[in-house]
Amino acid sequence: MVEGFGDVGNSKYNRGEKYLPNRIFNSLEDALVWLKEWATTKDKNGKPDGYHKLDCEDDRVLVWEIMESGHKKVVWHFSGWHWDSDEFGLPQGVFPGDTESVNAINMKDY
Repeated sequence: MVEGFGDVGNSKYNRGEKYLPNRIFNSLEDALVWLKEWATTKDKNGKPDGYHKLDCEDDRVLVWEIMESGHKKVVWHFSGWHWDSDEFGLPQGVFPGDTESVNAINMKDY
């Protein structure tokens, strides 16, 4: 399950394209492919220029594994600096095909 917090998760204020709806997927890979596509922004020429729908300061995205027992655990995360990035004992999330975390990529333009 993909879940957004901060500005990206606040449906009350973000009814536009920046709002990240909670979604359930069959696999982590499916979730990350969808999330990468959702978060990708494009420059004026239509070329991808980062993941600027995700704010390095305020936003957090958690990808949960939901077990048959109903328990869940975080298996991937993007955490802006207002969040505890060590909370789940995981490094900042990296999208498929990338070598750097989403946070590191976005911080280059911050």
